[in-house]
Amino acid sequence: MWRIIKAEFDYFKAPLFMVWGFFILLCAVSPYIVNGVNLDRHPLRGSEFFAGLVLWTFLLHLVFVLVQMAYEFHESRVRRVSQLPTSLHAAGMARVFTPLMFFIMNILLILVCWEILTLMYPKSMASAEYFGKILFIPLTDLEGNMLIVLTPIGIWLSIVLALRLLSEWQGRVLVSVGIGCVFIYSILLRFISYKLYLIIKDILYTITRYPVDQYVFVIILPLILLVLLYVFFMTRRSYASG
Repeated sequence: MWRIIKAEFDYFKAPLFMVWGFFILLCAVSPYIVNGVNLDRHPLRGSEFFAGLVLWTFLLHLVFVLVQMAYEFHESRVRRVSQLPTSLHAAGMARVFTPLMFFIMNILLILVCWEILTLMYPKSMASAEYFGKILFIPLTDLEGNMLIVLTPIGIWLSIVLALRLLSEWQGRVLVSVGIGCVFIYSILLRFISYKLYLIIKDILYTITRYPVDQYVFVIILPLILLVLLYVFFMTRRSYASG
């Protein structure tokens, strides 16, 4: 399993190192970037600089996932992995842990950029203020409930795993059904039965108004997507042909 994961990392390590080098260099030269910007009207804060880096990291990671899947389809990498002299269980676990590895690397990149900015940025700030800018919450709430910090991480991971599900036909059906349900609820149901729309809206509000919904995004939802990714891979019927 670990050899398969290492092979995936070696395959994509060049663009990963380029992205890491660019972001680290951007943080290291932040004093020169800030001094070169007109600060008279709107002084650029460290949290704003950091929020921009996090946003670009997130977008680039989604692009990377799509490119990785494109290479996977183009080169029939799933068929090749399934034909290796290893157990199908190990191949399935590698398929689950590989996106986790790249996701963790992006989280580490964010933490490295944050640490460099706290040292290099010309206007020092409290560490919590960086993440408070991203989460759009008061610093008091941030310090009192660290689960709030983990919630966007869980949502990010869920989006990545949902994209990975598109590589399996069951996942494509599942994602299509989910999009269809959202479309029906958001648009069509208002014209079909507005009363039913209000009932569903009240149910969703009741579920999401409690803090337990954060646990769903942080733990339950990514875990469910990981299990589905593994099960869909293990139930393939075309390992020999593609």
